[in-house]
Amino acid sequence: MDWLNRFDSVWSIDFEFSCPPGERPKAVCMVVREFFTKRLIRIGMDELHTMKKPPFDIGERSLFVAYYSHSEWKCFLALGWPVPLRVLDLWCEFKNMFNGGTPELGFGLLSCLSHFGFDTMAVTEKTTFRELAMKGGPYTEEEMVGLLDYCQEDTEESM
Repeated sequence: MDWLNRFDSVWSIDFEFSCPPGERPKAVCMVVREFFTKRLIRIGMDELHTMKKPPFDIGERSLFVAYYSHSEWKCFLALGWPVPLRVLDLWCEFKNMFNGGTPELGFGLLSCLSHFGFDTMAVTEKTTFRELAMKGGPYTEEEMVGLLDYCQEDTEESM
């Protein structure tokens, strides 16, 4: 992975968000983990919506890795943040592997992880937290911790 040496930082990123039909997404939480230093940033909804810019560099020497990353960039734009310059979307890479075909379980993150032999969370757990995020708040402290933990799991799985 010599190509990684071109970057000062490589961030795995995931947002959870709410997006009622016809509206812009509202970021519920964000988790990012930096590949080299293992630095972890977890930010809940209240703090996210006070931030004028991301808490990390998004320039040419930073790479952002995500699965189905357009969701992350929609959250950036909804927060009024500029989007990163360098992105590696693992959904695109997984989809390209099949060259027009479809894996048995589809193109979701759990299918991708399963395809490569990684353990994954249960589909029911993923559905529960996605539905909680879509609720849009307000969230109890326990719910926000659960959402951040779930978001972190997706972030860690993209590393």
